[in-house]
Amino acid sequence: MTRLQANRFSRRSFLGRTIGMTVGLGALAGLVACSQTAAPASPTAPATSGTAAPAQAPAQTNGAAKTVNLVWSGWILDQNPIINKLIDNYAKETGVKVTTSSAPDDLQQKVLLEANQKKSTWGGWEGHTAFLNTAPLVAANALAPFDSYLTEADKKDLLPTSIAEVTYKGQMYEFPFRVSPMTMIYRPSILEKLGYQQPPDSWDGVFELCEKAKANLSTSGKPFYGIVIWSTAWYGLWEVMETLTPEPFDTNAGLANMDIPEATQAMDIMKKLYSYAPTDTLSTDPTNYFQSGNVAMMLIYVLQAQRVKKALNGDVRIGRVPKTAKAQGTIFWSSGANLFADYGNVEDAAKFWLWLSNQKELYDSLWVQNGSPPNRLSMLQKFNDQKGKDLDPGFWDASDMQAHSQGIPNSLWIATQAKYTKSETENYLLGKTSSVEQAIQAIKKQTADEIAKQKQ
Repeated sequence: MTRLQANRFSRRSFLGRTIGMTVGLGALAGLVACSQTAAPASPTAPATSGTAAPAQAPAQTNGAAKTVNLVWSGWILDQNPIINKLIDNYAKETGVKVTTSSAPDDLQQKVLLEANQKKSTWGGWEGHTAFLNTAPLVAANALAPFDSYLTEADKKDLLPTSIAEVTYKGQMYEFPFRVSPMTMIYRPSILEKLGYQQPPDSWDGVFELCEKAKANLSTSGKPFYGIVIWSTAWYGLWEVMETLTPEPFDTNAGLANMDIPEATQAMDIMKKLYSYAPTDTLSTDPTNYFQSGNVAMMLIYVLQAQRVKKALNGDVRIGRVPKTAKAQGTIFWSSGANLFADYGNVEDAAKFWLWLSNQKELYDSLWVQNGSPPNRLSMLQKFNDQKGKDLDPGFWDASDMQAHSQGIPNSLWIATQAKYTKSETENYLLGKTSSVEQAIQAIKKQTADEIAKQKQ
């Protein structure tokens, strides 16, 4: 699955496209909304499991018969055909037919173009929208809030941290029914050789384990690595910051707070972790190394534990990331459903998403088979009898970490800061930047300069 697609837009690029070029965009939006062909599927996310949805004006109510047209992350449809059965069940229960299509690569551009025309092909999108795309989509009036469709029971069924993550300007613009916390995934057989039952609960302990792995398990023909990591902001620096302070983000500014001491500490921890990782870990999928058998641990999002099980004959476990006296959290991001504001049946789309989030069969596939756990607390409890059997107890630990975490804020600028956080973290790890202070200052300056440019 491709996570966090690179369709990221600044306020200027989003609003400039939807406001500043009315004639050109209107013509293109008309083509998008009125074409009789299905939206093209992503090349990495085929739409073979869903029914192709007609790319036309929104479905309208016709007496008791209703149709709701929804667009999904391609891997959801491709790897979870149970959704088709659930859609059939929903039609029998309610009389509402749901049609599905995989998200085209340019989904967000299409949504913005259609918002400019005050109409929408789709009722909503099942995918990840919270911290990267919510703010600019709301600024373009493309999303409708979920709040009026939620009961108090719905809200109590989510962790407050998850609600905060999908809230922008006081309203929830996504119903987050699955979640991806960062965890420390490890090989039990390898840790046992090194004298450990599970990953250490401190960063110093992690360094010690990595050193032992390097010294004791490397051979003349094959080096052994303690850990593999990413330099991407929410997989790397921000994740480490989350373990050092309960509030690494300034929600008012909508940015990670790079002025706190923990930002500097996190950069130094990243440098130490990199010394125990393959030199090309910054450009290589960590799971490639992890599945090769010469890595003890990887810092990665939780669903990858299920993804690598088969290749490693089940020799995989989910561990907590290190915690400190000040913080025990983890970076997490929720995925689920949003509502496109200009669709004719917004309420019906909301009702379907909420119904779907309560179906255990969905998570038998989405979670047990594919590793993407539920965000509803009640749904988590329904799987208690599988804890330690089909499901790693570490999933429940990840939920606990999420409960003590600060979500990445919705912001027009968070993706801009993430871009420079990644590049400058890499410069520091690769020795292109002489000091951690220089790296931090470079992140701050480039982010501020880009924000100022976008505000013009």
